[in-house]
Amino acid sequence: VSNAMAQIHSLYNSIGNIYAQENDRTKAGEYYRKAMALAVKRNDHQALGVIYNNLGKQGIETQQMDSAYHYYQ
Repeated sequence: VSNAMAQIHSLYNSIGNIYAQENDRTKAGEYYRKAMALAVKRNDHQALGVIYNNLGKQGIETQQMDSAYHYYQ
């Protein structure tokens, strides 16, 4: 079970990607933030890099450059 729990942030990130492809940025952001919270909790820097990249990309796509810059930093 603990190994499966370690992958939930990856599943949330993937769900966020699906919503992003469907142009539902609100839902995509919700799932990216869920993924981020779990990855932070697990101290998973590799996963956080992927998640922050997705959040940064979303910021660019929505013209929220401050948000994009924050996540890319």
